[in-house]
Amino acid sequence: MLKGKKKKEEPEQLDPYRSPMADRINAVLYPGSKPARMMENLALLGVTPGKGFDDFKEETKIDDWFADESQAGPIRYTSLTCGLSPLVGENGKLLRFYRNRKYVDGKTHPELFIGPGRE
Repeated sequence: MLKGKKKKEEPEQLDPYRSPMADRINAVLYPGSKPARMMENLALLGVTPGKGFDDFKEETKIDDWFADESQAGPIRYTSLTCGLSPLVGENGKLLRFYRNRKYVDGKTHPELFIGPGRE
């Protein structure tokens, strides 16, 4: 290490099973920004409509998705570690996004449709 330069350390994770990308996505979803701003910030993280759900899972390393897959049509997935709840089309592509209801930093954040479009 060079003198005068500090080594940048990753923040300690409380949950060893949580992907660092889940933390980044949660940081976009839970400060209480407007949905349009959340969509912009999610896009900066590579989370966009039209992306394949399998690609999204592989890139983010978020592996705790679950859903009721018994229904026909688009399926909404939920994660225990990530507050993003994507609606996935029959073609496996991300269609729309919701923020899950979650208690963060002493505040309950309600479920919220993020976009795109109108619910």
